[in-house]
Amino acid sequence: MKVLAKCAVCASPLVDVINRKMTEGMSDVKISTWLKAENSYISRITLGNHKRQHLTVEHMNARKEVARKVQDRKSTR
Repeated sequence: MKVLAKCAVCASPLVDVINRKMTEGMSDVKISTWLKAENSYISRITLGNHKRQHLTVEHMNARKEVARKVQDRKSTR
């Protein structure tokens, strides 16, 4: 899914932790500061864009579907 690849947050290995922190109400500034300390800096602007565009029910369901398809491919090899 190209949209996922273009988003710095979606492409991050920390995406699940970032999403959890966002859904728990942590501010974009605090998440950005935490990421900088983890040597994985993402700006607060990018985090805000990710939250508005990708933390929707529709997008999260599409992400789960992509993950399921990847798992299915791995299990058939």
